[in-house]
Amino acid sequence: MDDDVRSWLLEGDPAVRWRVRDLVGAPAEEVERERARVATEGWGARLLALQRDDGGWGEGDYSPKWTSTTYTMMHLIWLGLTPGNAAAARGCDRLWQWQAGWRARETCIVGMLIKITSIFRYGGERLDGLVGHLVGEQLDDGGWNCKSRGDKGMHGSFHTSIQALEALDAYARSGGTVATGTALERGRQFFLKHRL
Repeated sequence: MDDDVRSWLLEGDPAVRWRVRDLVGAPAEEVERERARVATEGWGARLLALQRDDGGWGEGDYSPKWTSTTYTMMHLIWLGLTPGNAAAARGCDRLWQWQAGWRARETCIVGMLIKITSIFRYGGERLDGLVGHLVGEQLDDGGWNCKSRGDKGMHGSFHTSIQALEALDAYARSGGTVATGTALERGRQFFLKHRL
């Protein structure tokens, strides 16, 4: 990386700085120290400051998109908020309360909930049922599709399949106990078959 570009990036938000330090091979302690600042400085801190007393953000749990609790939690993941953050735990709790009222489970949203709660290390045993459901929704072609509604012969959606793979990977990395290896491999093959 060009020194001027690196210097410019390191002047930015902690969400950028920790990734730059990681990319240039800084010691792990330095990367983690910088990443911890996401909760107290810059974009991450601004989002955390907007959390409501009930643990949510915006005007809803899933919608309106991009400003709701689900999407704010996704933004916090992208920024690099570390697992164990108290505000993230409250947000996860809010999402679990919301999902308890679902009449039907939509594959995309299930994937997002698994990913969020796995990355923030929230939910433990409660995740297992949702993970089992997500694995069971995998289609014959190895992908997933929100519109399948039990039709295993439907073609997988790239977007839904990426969501499902990211969710299952996050769950496995968090120490989840439901077997996900076969589903992950079939999902990866789905993308390889499409040369993606």
